[in-house]
Amino acid sequence: MSLNHIDLSGFDKNKKYRSKVKGRGIPPPQKDHKTHGQFLLTAVEKSFKEYDSYRTKIKVDPLENNIDGLYIDIEGNLEDGLKFDALDNVSFHLCNVRTDLENNLITATVFIPSSKRNAFLKKFQQYFDTSDEITPKNLPLINTIVNLKIADLESFWTDEKNEFPKDCNQQYWWEIWLNKPKNRIISDEEIERFCSAIGASYSDQRINLKRTVIILVKASKQQLEKSIFLISNLEELKFVGDSPSFFLDQTTKDNQDWIDDLQNRIVYGATYQQIKISILDTGVNYNHPLLSNFIGQQDCCSYGSNGVRWPLYTPYSPKNTHGSLQAGIAIYDNLMTALTSANPIQVNYSLESGRILPDYGHNSPQMYGYITQNICYQLELKNRKIKRIFSMAVTASDSTGRPSSWSSAVDNLVYEGSKRIFMISAGNSRNINPSLDNWDNVSLNPIQDPAQAWNAITVGAYTQLYRVSDPNYHHWNVCSNPGEVTVSSTSSIIWNWGKNAPIKPEVVFEGGNYLISPCQTQLDTCDELGILTTAGNSNLFDLHRDTSAATAKASKYIAEIVSKYPKYWSETHRAILIHSAEWTQEMKDWVKNQGNRPADKLNMLRTVGFGVPDLDVALNSNKNKVMLIVEREIVPLVKGPNNIQFNEMHLHDIPFPQNLNDLVNENPAINAKLKVTLSYFIEPNPSTKIASNKYSYRSIGLIFKVKSSLQTDRNFLASVNYLESYSDYEGSDSSNEGWALNNDLRRLGSIHSDVWEGSIADLVNMDKIAILPIFGWWKNPKSEIDEFKVRYSLVISIDIDNEIDIYSGIQSMISNAIKVPNEIYV
Repeated sequence: MSLNHIDLSGFDKNKKYRSKVKGRGIPPPQKDHKTHGQFLLTAVEKSFKEYDSYRTKIKVDPLENNIDGLYIDIEGNLEDGLKFDALDNVSFHLCNVRTDLENNLITATVFIPSSKRNAFLKKFQQYFDTSDEITPKNLPLINTIVNLKIADLESFWTDEKNEFPKDCNQQYWWEIWLNKPKNRIISDEEIERFCSAIGASYSDQRINLKRTVIILVKASKQQLEKSIFLISNLEELKFVGDSPSFFLDQTTKDNQDWIDDLQNRIVYGATYQQIKISILDTGVNYNHPLLSNFIGQQDCCSYGSNGVRWPLYTPYSPKNTHGSLQAGIAIYDNLMTALTSANPIQVNYSLESGRILPDYGHNSPQMYGYITQNICYQLELKNRKIKRIFSMAVTASDSTGRPSSWSSAVDNLVYEGSKRIFMISAGNSRNINPSLDNWDNVSLNPIQDPAQAWNAITVGAYTQLYRVSDPNYHHWNVCSNPGEVTVSSTSSIIWNWGKNAPIKPEVVFEGGNYLISPCQTQLDTCDELGILTTAGNSNLFDLHRDTSAATAKASKYIAEIVSKYPKYWSETHRAILIHSAEWTQEMKDWVKNQGNRPADKLNMLRTVGFGVPDLDVALNSNKNKVMLIVEREIVPLVKGPNNIQFNEMHLHDIPFPQNLNDLVNENPAINAKLKVTLSYFIEPNPSTKIASNKYSYRSIGLIFKVKSSLQTDRNFLASVNYLESYSDYEGSDSSNEGWALNNDLRRLGSIHSDVWEGSIADLVNMDKIAILPIFGWWKNPKSEIDEFKVRYSLVISIDIDNEIDIYSGIQSMISNAIKVPNEIYV
């Protein structure tokens, strides 16, 4: 059930401040081990007999280099989970795990070698044979199993369940995912033998990932059913995705049918004319049939001494289509999905265009900051009541990471007035080395100006695209595995500004993929590895990729957040987007393989930021996963007789409901996550001469600290605030255990996010968050600041690995809270 996030008010206090600086998962369900054990023993033996009978009937043996054995489906209830880790070891191989929400099932498909049948059967026999007085052996696994049966072809289908073909004889192109044996590649001869055995044809194209090889086979469902008896490394089946080439190769007349269908499915949301993504680029083709309902000539402006010296866009110039490419993704995301879907598409915002690049050549680099400001002001003069997301995928060659006039202008645009939202691309690598992998390439290519702007959201690129059917790329491999950074993206790892630079990019979105030649000397790309979008010239469709495409999609996401929560501040919209982000498993694996040290985590932060945002998480809370929003204003500094000193800190209470505390008494080891994100805007100081000084560019910094489960309230306050010290205070009882990052990694930039994971028993004691000021140029007595006020947004999410309803409990606590003025402790 999707619920709105909760506005957390009345659970914080102001305190006078002086700086101190001079679990386990859900238990398995209860079962009678004799009855349950006998049921599963019978199911295992039945599966073995059925397999032997089928093999005798169809008279097939495993192919060469494959192991004799059978595939088994093991089912469990979703709420209980399935301890499938115990099914993936040297004896058995876990092929895939699927969830069926409609039937409340989770299913693991496992390969059991014939030589290991007795070992598999023994697990269930030991469980059954255990005496009643002691805990049965293998209980965590077997008590979560509700059924066990022989697998069939559909057991390997991991696309949408309702898309599995019903016609047994129709020929389809299948994507077959095979487990790659250790220290061995799967040869062309093996693939040819397999296809010959089932009477199928195949493509020479394949994708070699680290642990998997993906091949393309044309066969009927009936032909493929033999595969579960022929090969022992089958993992997944999917249909080959549609290629953007289909639309790119169509005539305008043919494509018009697709466009008409899409236009008929568009639903205009209530905020459609109240929110705009303002694209600062080469202009947008407002006559395009898929864009004209979202942008018109009146929504466009361009830079020039008279305001219209440059055309609003250049219709037939191949060098000036970039803005139109951005517009298509900003509205539709990947047009391939929108065009081939039959579902309504709701759009809750429209577009504007501000042209910041001329027809030919480039503006002088030192003018970009001014031009950007000029265009923003022009657009705002058209209608000041509209909420805007400024989106700019234009960068310059400078890549030191130090503040520039352009980045400072962007920071100031965001900071001044009512605060703006600004999305900027990280910029694309100009020096990709085919001999290096994607991670090394990105680490050596720095983010470009003005993407170092502290207040902007900088967007890098990652990819989930990997399918290639173009025969021109036989034996070529994708540069990035699904879930990894796109090779053309850039990072802040080697910025000259070093350790004092903000975390950039903050997030990554789909940016497409590249191919590397068999000899690893050449890079290329193809239609299937790009994102289909609207063209800016005489064509209807074109392809887009890299950090530009990623920025357009990021702009779409934050527009959706603004649409659902229009009354929140820009600081909050920014916080929600970044709070919803998470590293993919491939990103986590990279950090782990490097050693999982703080330096490795910092390198990942400087490559992909906080990860890939999840729009559903950004928009919705659930009964056991709740996002709390706090918007406050802090006065961090005060003028003293001789200097400027710290003034106050804020102490926030996390309202853990009573039913969560009750659950602790029942099962304290249930797993939980606590995530905290703090967002605020800094006032830039571009005139500072020592840009490497961390106090010289930002006006003020804020950090958050969370009470440890080991701390009392008194010890926590004393550990963060000198004024809260007491006579027998012997030091902090705080612990960083369970946190993904550490305090040092939380201090960079002007948005800070970290996630803790542990037991609910520890979580309920972590009920306080302190917001503390840290130095910036405002603290300089020469700063001549009259009013020291900073708005900030604090986003807190609580995620309980249990069906408990904490949402209602938190709402009740807030509704029933006694409203009193915030106290200031002197």
